[in-house]
Amino acid sequence: MEVGLASIAVNYFSSQGMSTAKTASFLVSLYWLGALVGRVLGAGIMTKVNAGKLLGIFGLTAAILITVSMFTSGSVAIGTLVLCGFFNSVMFPNIFTLALPASAP
Repeated sequence: MEVGLASIAVNYFSSQGMSTAKTASFLVSLYWLGALVGRVLGAGIMTKVNAGKLLGIFGLTAAILITVSMFTSGSVAIGTLVLCGFFNSVMFPNIFTLALPASAP
């Protein structure tokens, strides 16, 4: 989901009224900056919060943001998609880690 959203973002932003591809590309950079910040903060948060719970909270929030983006237009649709970068940030490392068996042979 993380890379998929970023790969369609420029076209999506253009369809939402973004005037230039340069501005849309800058917003994709903000998406990835949010992913970086989320990954760093998520690592810190996981020292206090269970990884499964954090994954659930971030996943639910990302799903809500995508839903809002789907049913709105303009700056709200663009802003919620950019925010998804932050909330998608901890998904892959957590899903991968939680999927591993508890005790390896």
